[in-house]
Amino acid sequence: MNILDFGSRQENNIASVKVGFLGRMIKNRLIASHRSPGKMI
Repeated sequence: MNILDFGSRQENNIASVKVGFLGRMIKNRLIASHRSPGKMI
């Protein structure tokens, strides 16, 4: 299925921004857990 089939271009941009934001959060948590392995976030 094509992503462009869903809603408008603006909605697709918002979705990609949310995905990118989540990706950064997960990456930051992984980096933080590697720096301090004794602490779980």
